[in-house]
Amino acid sequence: MTGWLATGTNAMYDTAPDNRRIRPLHGPLRRLARIANRTAAFWLIVWRTLWLAALSRIEPDSRPQMALADREIRLLDRLTVDASSVPPATLSAYTRKLALIGGDHPPSDRQAHILAVWRGLTRLVDIQLAAELRVSKYRRC
Repeated sequence: MTGWLATGTNAMYDTAPDNRRIRPLHGPLRRLARIANRTAAFWLIVWRTLWLAALSRIEPDSRPQMALADREIRLLDRLTVDASSVPPATLSAYTRKLALIGGDHPPSDRQAHILAVWRGLTRLVDIQLAAELRVSKYRRC
């Protein structure tokens, strides 16, 4: 065992100028970085979903700017059509809109399902990213 470490074949501790011995370590590190980034994004969406659902249940008549950005509010207004001519600008109304985007049935007086809010937030982020990519693509022309 000590002879193996002493020969310098361990990629983590190899300090030889030859880069061929160090390269095998880059693959696992890149995979680990991707897993860490995905896990961080996952927990960020979980935290935001739970916080949004709790806030909309505690203070349903609060302003939507407490939990959503102005751009998200504008996108939700364009993506969902309310039955009334003037939609109520409350946090619970926008939570219901997120649930509608996430595939929930049109909620009447009940709270939005939290998994539908989760799916709605992820779809909203996807729509935002697609809009940014489209703007950047045509801005260069």
